[in-house]
Amino acid sequence: MKSARGLESPEVVCTRSRCLDCTSFLALALLMTGCPSAGQICVGDGCDEGDLGPACNGAEFADAADTTVEVFFDQAGYDHALADFDCLVRVDFDDVDASGPDPVAILAERYLDTHHVRLEGDGSQYVHTDFGLPDDFGDPPSAPNLFAPGPMAEGDDVGGFETRVTFERNGEPAGVAAFSVVFVDADRPGNGPSGITVTGDGGEELGESSGFSGSNGSHFFVGMVATDSEGRPGPAILQADIRNGSEWVGLDQQEDVALNDFTFLEPVAVSAR
Repeated sequence: MKSARGLESPEVVCTRSRCLDCTSFLALALLMTGCPSAGQICVGDGCDEGDLGPACNGAEFADAADTTVEVFFDQAGYDHALADFDCLVRVDFDDVDASGPDPVAILAERYLDTHHVRLEGDGSQYVHTDFGLPDDFGDPPSAPNLFAPGPMAEGDDVGGFETRVTFERNGEPAGVAAFSVVFVDADRPGNGPSGITVTGDGGEELGESSGFSGSNGSHFFVGMVATDSEGRPGPAILQADIRNGSEWVGLDQQEDVALNDFTFLEPVAVSAR
């Protein structure tokens, strides 16, 4: 779909129900495809006018304050924990034309209007098909593109390998009940362990996992779900900090790890939790 400015808009992946704001520059294009007003587009059943996402397909979120985080290393277990919530959002970066020889820089806010998420490296973020290392990254989990934080390595500087993920809705911080990412080619943790830490209110650490590894070119799934004592997900996760290896992904000296397929449940504004 083309936006009102003629730019390719990122695809929004959803299942049976999803409510989206359309107050951004994409509003005109969304209106042309069925947005009922300048404030919201509703896709499928189960979305009420003005809904900010506190329920998905009729399933109610738990109170964020009553949750603890469980870590999943298998996508099947992660998906099972979220089975009642048909509002999983996916960012796979395939909306970026990265078919050229060089990585493509993207804004941290690229997916803020469409997916309510901000992805920040140390001042820059990049997308490419293999980052110049086809033996390591030539078979991404969802072809064709991968993501890596910058900056690129330069001189003695090894570059960036950390990404901060935050959520926002209508200009307000938001929380999610689940978050996952796939680490590609995390095979030398002794040279720099990859990991993910999720935090909640006041910067409290809710869950952490690091030091995992697979074979060369492997795809390592890590998912985190915040649930209450009855197993109901609650939007407690306000931030995810991801470390992919120990250097810019194309340096190929220590541990180079790319990222793909960020998923999370529909973000809920902090004031609505």
